[in-house]
Amino acid sequence: MQSSIDFNEVEQLKKQFETRALKREDADRLWKKLRLEWNFNSNHIEGNTLTYGETELLLIFDRTVGDHTKREYDEMQAHDVAIHKVREWAQDNSRELQKAIFGN
Repeated sequence: MQSSIDFNEVEQLKKQFETRALKREDADRLWKKLRLEWNFNSNHIEGNTLTYGETELLLIFDRTVGDHTKREYDEMQAHDVAIHKVREWAQDNSRELQKAIFGN
């Protein structure tokens, strides 16, 4: 098991990824899937009982079903806001975090 990071390899993989532009609709689909998985799994680990389908209904369609507490719906929505903020920060080349991760 390798324990050190080969930054040259990471840089090469980053360049390969950047040259393979996704179609807009594919990028949107990928983002939707990542967003739902991240929200559902993170909140589920913490004990939130919304199902994957209920999570999608809440975050994508702004609707609710089921017999859950308001706290569970609020948790899911607050986590989604945090995910959007992280995504916004990651796209901002002037942020220190983005510079540290991508070397820009």
